Amino acid sequence: MPDRESSSPAAISLSPQRLTCASLALVGLICLLCIGVLISAYRDAQRNTEKSTRNLSIVVARDIERNLELSDLQLQSVIDGLHQPGIDQYPDSVRRMILFNRSYAIKYLGDTRVTNAAGEVILDENLTAPAHIDLAQRDFFTVHQHDAKAGLYISKPFQAQPGAGPYEIALSRRLNAADGSFAGVVFSTLRLDYFYQLLQDINVGGKGHVVLYLTDGTILMEYPTNTATLGHNIRGSKLLQTLGATDDGFVTGPSPLDNVTRLRAFRHLDHLPLILTVGVSVDDMLLAWREKAWVIVIYTSLLGVATVLLSFLLVRELRRRQELESELLRLARTDSLTQLGNRRLFDESLKREWERAARLRKPLSLMMLDIDWFKKYNDLYGHPAGDVALRAVAVCIAEGIHRPTDICARYGGEEFTVVLPETNLSGTFHVAEKIRKAVEKMGLIHEGSALKVVTVSIGLATVIPRQQDDAQTLIDAADEAMYRAKQAGRNRVLAQQKPPDEKPVPGYVSMPL
Repeated sequence: MPDRESSSPAAISLSPQRLTCASLALVGLICLLCIGVLISAYRDAQRNTEKSTRNLSIVVARDIERNLELSDLQLQSVIDGLHQPGIDQYPDSVRRMILFNRSYAIKYLGDTRVTNAAGEVILDENLTAPAHIDLAQRDFFTVHQHDAKAGLYISKPFQAQPGAGPYEIALSRRLNAADGSFAGVVFSTLRLDYFYQLLQDINVGGKGHVVLYLTDGTILMEYPTNTATLGHNIRGSKLLQTLGATDDGFVTGPSPLDNVTRLRAFRHLDHLPLILTVGVSVDDMLLAWREKAWVIVIYTSLLGVATVLLSFLLVRELRRRQELESELLRLARTDSLTQLGNRRLFDESLKREWERAARLRKPLSLMMLDIDWFKKYNDLYGHPAGDVALRAVAVCIAEGIHRPTDICARYGGEEFTVVLPETNLSGTFHVAEKIRKAVEKMGLIHEGSALKVVTVSIGLATVIPRQQDDAQTLIDAADEAMYRAKQAGRNRVLAQQKPPDEKPVPGYVSMPL
């Protein structure tokens, strides 16, 4: 039974589609919040690592700066002493006492020595007669030999005896003659154990490291200890370009030494040709973050799955409820015997179509149908047979209309109605004739009828409604036409007026009779 009844506002607001969309939106929001938390935690891990590596680089750099500056002061003190008039007149023991002031003594710092212009040691802090050592080919000698402005020079790592002994670096300064010509160097050695001892209590993670570079990219020290990289030069690498671009900062990227990606805090040491980097591997940095991320992802996934599952159950129950409500609504508007619409549906539909037709200025037609001599039929055959006859007539009526907008209903007892929106009187007459003939043709025996079969009398009314009119006027007109059809002999169709001899307007195209 067609019905254009719209859904209620409550049904729309709680539709399964909207609930599904809301659930998906909620899951999406949960995912966005999860991503936001993970990003925030990642940034916190990065900031904490930057802060810790920066603080560590400051502490280590200051210790190195202080000790190397003290070593440099000792070298300058020796140079100043050698330029004192008459210093050569004193015995060696006195000269050593004057030149090599032990107030600057530093652990892991070796003896201070002086060479001549040929690279031979001529004065040693602890030896009366220095051993013959030729340093003419050492970098800390040749630099000063060729550059009068080299200042404090820190050499590349070396072993006093190649292949044996601890690694050292030399701190050296140029010694000038009275005329400014090259007269030799003053230098001290510093064992790399100093740096390792300084860093031994520092934890930079399993893959972290601390590296001390010369500004030209030469590695002076790597901690944890790795003698294989000592003296290695990273000249030309992107890392060295970044380190040389500013005095301090952070850089993240693969190491040119072992290709491990690290976050490094770096800083140039004040007044020294050194760059210190403190690096923590990204894997170590993100270890705690990954553990937290897994927990967040797992709980978020469980929450998402629970939300989807709950939404699925709610949608299923909502659909069941809507189906039940639709079925109850259908039953509330359906005649249980004939399965056509009941009086309630007829009243609601006629009111709605009346208002619509008045608004659009379209014709609205109504049929009133009554089974002829039905009381006699019940008396002859009994009420169960009468119910069968009612259902059979209802089938003929339902099959006689074919538009979704047409509405048929049981008006009461043996009376039926058909509402035909946007249909003129001629079109309504054709539809009514089709139904009347269908009822007569089914040949249901009725001995109490003059025609010996069950028939119907149909009254028609068509009007173009006005807003100020009442739909009851259309019912009265169709009902009056139906009674006139009965008075005229039954089994016929009569209208409120004689149907014009015109073809049906496009408002209704009736099926062939």
